[in-house]
Amino acid sequence: MGVSKTPAKQLGVPTSSGTSNILPGVAVDATVFIGSVVRMSGGTFVNAIATSKALSFVFGICVAKSSSTVGDILLPGGLTSAIYTGLDTTKEYFLSDSVAEEIAVPPVPTVAGRVVWLIGKPYTSDRLLFKPVLRVVRS
Repeated sequence: MGVSKTPAKQLGVPTSSGTSNILPGVAVDATVFIGSVVRMSGGTFVNAIATSKALSFVFGICVAKSSSTVGDILLPGGLTSAIYTGLDTTKEYFLSDSVAEEIAVPPVPTVAGRVVWLIGKPYTSDRLLFKPVLRVVRS
């Protein structure tokens, strides 16, 4: 069974007040959802995808949205709240090279030019320790 983001809606109640590893109220692309892995593009957070180094430079995970273009971004080292379902605590999760913003379990990208980004490891079936590490660019 795959991983899904919860809630499956565009807006969420901010959960970040007083948390130092969260950037609150920042510009996000309208396609970013709660649980999306994001990168920075021209001052706005957009969905990351492991198809190239430039498009996969992981910056954070969207953990809340107060509007379609304003959200809170969890920085590396942080723990998500219960925004996922179906995580396997025995696996590591990687940035997908087929669906922007998604996390996936191995197999990791094997196509030349694709990027292997470890995103983190779950500590429950719905929460993730976000510790991104660039593992390799496939050649």
